[in-house]
Amino acid sequence: APFRALASDGRSKLGMQGSLHPQSLRRLLYSKAEDWSRLFPLGACYTCQDAALTNCNYGPKVDAFTDDAGWTYASTFDRLEARRLGGRSTYRYGDKVRCRRWLRGEEATVPRESYLCHDDFTRVLGSLSNSMNKVLGQRGLTRFPFDPSAAYYRRQKDKDRYQSLCCTLRPWGDADTLSELLVGALYSRAAYGYTGRTGMFDSLGAGAVVFSVQRPVFDLAEHVDDDSNDWSFVDMLGLRGDDLVERIWRVQSPLQPVYAIARDHAMKWIVVAVRGTLSTKDMLTDAAAHCVEFLEGSAHEAFVRTSQKLLHDIH
Repeated sequence: APFRALASDGRSKLGMQGSLHPQSLRRLLYSKAEDWSRLFPLGACYTCQDAALTNCNYGPKVDAFTDDAGWTYASTFDRLEARRLGGRSTYRYGDKVRCRRWLRGEEATVPRESYLCHDDFTRVLGSLSNSMNKVLGQRGLTRFPFDPSAAYYRRQKDKDRYQSLCCTLRPWGDADTLSELLVGALYSRAAYGYTGRTGMFDSLGAGAVVFSVQRPVFDLAEHVDDDSNDWSFVDMLGLRGDDLVERIWRVQSPLQPVYAIARDHAMKWIVVAVRGTLSTKDMLTDAAAHCVEFLEGSAHEAFVRTSQKLLHDIH
């Protein structure tokens, strides 16, 4: 048990004279004797979630530099204090140690809310199945483009169609609206946080690396700490730190939005910037492409559900 292990070597570790007893260490953490003696008998193990149920004098420090339980990770203990690109809030390949700090006078807290929802995975699979059935059910085998050149001809046809539609557009000279769209484009990039700030999507080659060989080593969607994403967001937009009102940089399941809410004093805007595809969960959201009724038309089912979740969160 942790109390017994510390008590056995308490003199050298704490620099104290005399002997230590496991129960003395329990009293240091838990002020009410009936709490620690009932829930944590001598020799028993416990978790952080259990500790949160008691009147605890200490709690783990959880902030933008740590994970939801207060941990930071490194390859060696000496590296824990060294800066690392993307932060140390998540485990990466090669990490061997982890550390967290406890603060006296604060209660141990249960890790921040998790959005893991098995129903979301079920909805994604159902939507993907429906969309595939619709496509396959409307085409016979003779209509599938087995000819390798078919893709080229289809691409050329789509290109010609796009050019013809562009020619039908009327001249547009609304400079004010154009300037607002350009500022909005900056927010679209900033919504990717650290990934956008470091130029990971500046080219097709760099983007391909993000979604392939780099992911097992350093997953930009999961391994970057909140502090790095926060700084990247405000730096790209020239905002102050307190202008970032709310943000969610990681989610636990598909159909969940990653977004940032900011105050833009220069534009007099309150901006909700929603990130596009970056994580594997985002790819699952993209795959749920069944069409559903939306307003007076139809829309991508996953985008509708994700938008509804976003509106629920910000309200």
